[in-house]
Amino acid sequence: MSSGVINTRSEVTEPTSRGGWYTFNASPGPRSTATAKALSMHDIVREIVAVFPQPPGPLAEQVPETMESKAAKKGLVTLALVNQVFFYSAMEVLWKGPIDGEILLKVLCMDSPPSPPRSSQITQEATQLDYATRVFQGNGYLSQPSYQRFRFYSACVRELRVCTANCPTSVFSHIHTLTSQLRSGDHIFPALERLVWIEPRPWVPWSDIVPFLAESPLLTSLALSVQMHSNEYWNAAATTLSGRTDCAAAIVRLCSAVSQSLSATPSFSNLVIEIPTFIPVPSAILRLFDGLESVELQMSIAATSAESIELPAPLRVHGRLVLRELDLFWNMDSHVQSIVQDVSFPHLQELSITSTHPSHTFLADVRFLSLQTSSSLTTISVCSMLRLWPPLNGQDFSAIVSPLLARRNLRQVSFALPGYSFLLCPSDLEDMAASWPHLEALHLSFRLSSCNTLPNIQYILPSLTLKCPQLRFLHLPGLATYPSSSRTTYIIPARPDSSLAHLSSDTFVLQNDALDVAAALAVAFPSLRQLGPPGVPSPWAVLHNLINAIRNDNQLAILQHVVMSMQEGIYQKSPLSLGAILLSSEAWCGGRSG
Repeated sequence: MSSGVINTRSEVTEPTSRGGWYTFNASPGPRSTATAKALSMHDIVREIVAVFPQPPGPLAEQVPETMESKAAKKGLVTLALVNQVFFYSAMEVLWKGPIDGEILLKVLCMDSPPSPPRSSQITQEATQLDYATRVFQGNGYLSQPSYQRFRFYSACVRELRVCTANCPTSVFSHIHTLTSQLRSGDHIFPALERLVWIEPRPWVPWSDIVPFLAESPLLTSLALSVQMHSNEYWNAAATTLSGRTDCAAAIVRLCSAVSQSLSATPSFSNLVIEIPTFIPVPSAILRLFDGLESVELQMSIAATSAESIELPAPLRVHGRLVLRELDLFWNMDSHVQSIVQDVSFPHLQELSITSTHPSHTFLADVRFLSLQTSSSLTTISVCSMLRLWPPLNGQDFSAIVSPLLARRNLRQVSFALPGYSFLLCPSDLEDMAASWPHLEALHLSFRLSSCNTLPNIQYILPSLTLKCPQLRFLHLPGLATYPSSSRTTYIIPARPDSSLAHLSSDTFVLQNDALDVAAALAVAFPSLRQLGPPGVPSPWAVLHNLINAIRNDNQLAILQHVVMSMQEGIYQKSPLSLGAILLSSEAWCGGRSG
């Protein structure tokens, strides 16, 4: 990514403001021909640049860069080196991709004089700061190549990731200086849509983030991440009440500063807050953010009075936050009453609750939060991978989901609780289907207290798809096929209008001939393509291969299954290969015909 910073001080012209973007005047090229008159040189170059591979899309925080991404960036840099017209068109595309703030901010210091050999980082920053102080005095900075390059690059950036620990302090001083001297209507980041701000020191002043927010009129998403590093302060904060309180107070001040900076940004709608779980943060800070649609909280949600934290005055007058989407990261210290007190649930459409260290009240908290929702709820996802305090064996799962049966508009329901054990009857599944007629995806994963009443595929699938015709994805804790008392063919009632495309389960018991079951499923559900988890060995693998062979008319695969099959549905590998069987068949047929 560092190759995207190109020194073109002799090619940069005076910047201008156009349509909210900070752009630069490029030479339009000759207009002597009819083609040039119909399409400007700048537009032609844009078309050429668009043919080249583009850099990757959404910002990934710590994912290694792929070879394709590096190749795409290298191609754009090569184009940028052709001439001035290609430079701006190629760099505009390159800097639209995810950008590390360290690369962008250091552009301001590219023209600073070199530091003395073997100088420390503090000495280098002092040299850069001294240079910037002299450069930005008066209006002379407008003609500085480093300033012009920075303004061009910052005008293209859509996604920015800033880790304050990796950026010299001097560059933040530069940003503050530029903000104070901007002309009316100009913005440093006019196209920035998503900002990820990572701070390993929550107790330091948060003023550095203010220009990034105030100068980004199109910002829609902000992720605030406080990452714990191994040092003495964090050790003290994690083990003492005063340390935790100080960190929580600093985070409250941060949210207050962010709220004030975003007050004039109507497009802002998505907020992510990630804070170490040992810091108890009052959920009342959410009242600072009016007009949000989605909030993801990966932190300990504490009661407002749990710690002696002075809250900003606006928190005392703002009402509860009205959201469309809420993503909660639950842990042992989460306080369910606080989140209900500060967030309005009746308008909530999507609710997600994830926990890796659940408390003994986790399921009760989930049920309580479900009760706060209304008919507006369309998606609910509950996930807990560990079980510290197991519930009593035999607990009825229907008691957990009973508040949701009144949410008639539910389209996606997911309960992934592999560490828990429940009772689940086929009638419970039918009740869910009857309550959620618009259901599109149902994912239930947990251990069954009893496998004596596994739902019968022959009956449960037609029943669920009849009640939920839009059901596309179905994963259940257990499914089974049961042998019939008669010798009739295995048949599943046809649902030609069903949308079911995925069927799987944690436990699967096959007591019928696999080919008969696959053929019945293929006829009953025309859209069914995936049986069992994709790419994972499971008891569903045989059925999945057979149903695909039937749909693709792969007679060789079907014959191979028949060769490997023994009587009464018991499978074992045939001692003869498929090729040997075919040769033997040909020889037998030839001898007979002769």
